[in-house]
Amino acid sequence: PNNLNVTSSFEVRKIKELCTVSSGGTPSRARSEYYNGNIPWIKTGEVINDIINDTEEKITEEAIKNSSAKIYPKDSLIIAMYGQGLTRGRTAKLGIDASTNQACAVLFNIDNSIILTDFLWAYLIGEYHRLREMASGNNQPNLNAQMIKDYPVIIPPINIQKEVIDKIKLIKSSIVKNKELKSKILMEAEEEFEKAIFS
Repeated sequence: PNNLNVTSSFEVRKIKELCTVSSGGTPSRARSEYYNGNIPWIKTGEVINDIINDTEEKITEEAIKNSSAKIYPKDSLIIAMYGQGLTRGRTAKLGIDASTNQACAVLFNIDNSIILTDFLWAYLIGEYHRLREMASGNNQPNLNAQMIKDYPVIIPPINIQKEVIDKIKLIKSSIVKNKELKSKILMEAEEEFEKAIFS
């Protein structure tokens, strides 16, 4: 991707020119006082191209002080650098302030005068396969923070970014509506079936 022949009239910048990139850490599992706290702690399995509003595990202030885990602000973007199966290269957006393990890259302080957070997120979702390819070629194919910092992003003008975001929101809301409609139809069909069988 770094030598992508981008035939585009739009500007191309590296991720590190658009935001700060960092990662997290895993507090010692031997210290029970580091866990069952109230600070959300994200593992890569929870990074599934969605907004994260809660986490399976929570850690304590003590854990933050004594590990490389940090608290990142709401609206930061997460990229899974490694993980099982399809995990590597997936992204998420923080709907809450949260910490992560070291397998997550976190993009924060995003310069919204250049790129809108939701546009960058949509762009990264679209780059999933390219991101994964960058990490292939060894026994343990992982991404690392440097690869992500150097990753190129095509940046259209803000008005075009807004249009893209609006279209994505429309598509997402129609997917939700269709799922609700499907559930409703299934329930109605089951009720009709039961009536036919038992009446």
